[in-house]
Amino acid sequence: MTKANKIWLSWLTLTALSLYFLAAISGILLPFVAGIIIAYFLRPAAAKLESLGIKRTISALIIMLSFVVVILVFSLTIVPILYHQSIGLIKHLPEYIKYFDAVWV
Repeated sequence: MTKANKIWLSWLTLTALSLYFLAAISGILLPFVAGIIIAYFLRPAAAKLESLGIKRTISALIIMLSFVVVILVFSLTIVPILYHQSIGLIKHLPEYIKYFDAVWV
């Protein structure tokens, strides 16, 4: 086996093991990845509040509470709409199937 083949095989093995490791711990990683993404997007707000003279702890608390309120309001407005639209879709699904069969098939 040549040196280039050994290097190629080493990288291939390392990649396969890395993918296996990530697949094995994917259930654990989701909360961490979500937290990192949320922190990344909310950091400018914390910096702005800190520049206004608010302590970092208080600004983090304000941001977290605001984030929770926004998610809660969004959920309370979107979930009922999605529920009613889902019920309407299920109710009219046989009609849609008949229409699809008549027009497209």
